[in-house]
Amino acid sequence: MPLGNRPANAPSARVTDYPELIETLLKPELVALSAVDRDAARRRVRKMAADRQAFYRGSLGMGAWWMVRKAGLTGAWAWTAGDVHHENFATLSVGPGKPDAPPPVTYDLADVDDEHPAPWRWDVLRLLGSVVLAKPDQKGSEFSGIAAALLASYGSALGAEGEGSRAMPRPPAALRDLIDEDDTDVRRQAFLSRLVQGEGDDARLRLGPDLIKDLPARGFFVPALTSAYEGSALRVTLLDIARRSTGGMSSLGRRRWFVLAVERSAGRDARAGRLRLIEIKERPPSALSRYVQVHPFAPAPGPAASFTITMGNDPFQRVVHGPSGTYLARTRCHARRTVDVAALEHVELERMAEYWGVVLANAHVRGMRALKCDVDARTRDIAVEAGAAAKDLARLGWELAAFTNKAYGAFRKMAKGWEE
Repeated sequence: MPLGNRPANAPSARVTDYPELIETLLKPELVALSAVDRDAARRRVRKMAADRQAFYRGSLGMGAWWMVRKAGLTGAWAWTAGDVHHENFATLSVGPGKPDAPPPVTYDLADVDDEHPAPWRWDVLRLLGSVVLAKPDQKGSEFSGIAAALLASYGSALGAEGEGSRAMPRPPAALRDLIDEDDTDVRRQAFLSRLVQGEGDDARLRLGPDLIKDLPARGFFVPALTSAYEGSALRVTLLDIARRSTGGMSSLGRRRWFVLAVERSAGRDARAGRLRLIEIKERPPSALSRYVQVHPFAPAPGPAASFTITMGNDPFQRVVHGPSGTYLARTRCHARRTVDVAALEHVELERMAEYWGVVLANAHVRGMRALKCDVDARTRDIAVEAGAAAKDLARLGWELAAFTNKAYGAFRKMAKGWEE
């Protein structure tokens, strides 16, 4: 794929010069990916050219540039998830399990690859932009109602002093159905049986085209994860590791591994355990870091640790540092399904927005608590700003979607030339 070697200089183009913006903001990272993994670069370009939602997911750097220019960096900051769109909320079954029961199925953020300090409103704005793209025919007044519901729910959850102080709203029927379908032993066992052979401490990963033996990775990750889990309440034995050869949109070009572990319970049945699959993925700097190279949070007292917003109450989620990179370890479960936003009626979409608001507020509070900042003061500030921001963020969400649509049109034309 002859993408060229244009340097990633700061754009001088007008916001309406979409080919120049793509050349400057997006093409350099595709060039770099092509240099390392030409096939992954081709697949990423093809996916982005075939679907505007995939383009939105794959062009976060362009979105961050737009948000700096249009939304600015004023107001209260949080430790943001970085890439909050509606397809990054999913069912998860990754929390602590009980000796006689697997982890319950919940609904939470399912991707924090680009978490980074930023204004809190960036997460909300990127989520709203994705909703416009998913339902392009909705009326402006209807979308304003969705934005208002999201901001009211988000601000109310923060005003209730954060996570755990406010019950989750009743989920829309589409989400309830997903949770009920995923909360079955049949689905859990079917997921594991595709990837694992054997039982208990004798279990191993099924090697094949998608899972490949990787002894150097085993030599690094087994002691690294063992060290990462030391000092916690986890009782875990690592059984096997293999490299994954496939990946979704956000994983193209990033190396990934599966680690098979057995999670043991305390007490008389300490030798018994439950199999748990841990995914490890390369973690380059957040796309937001290109434009936000400052940090408003003071160093927190206590032992040195790399912070990450825990998804779905996953006790195995950790950041692991290696000599040449950083990796995110997390539980990989059978669920991870998303609500089809395009199929929701307006009333149900408003209820979905209320649910997202609480989930996002909880994630931001988890970040503040882990950073040991003044949580009460910061949540009050953000709640006040959220209460006044609904109209402004609705307008900006609509504009972000319009910007993305025009950039997508230019990208599709340019991608044809790259293929040729």
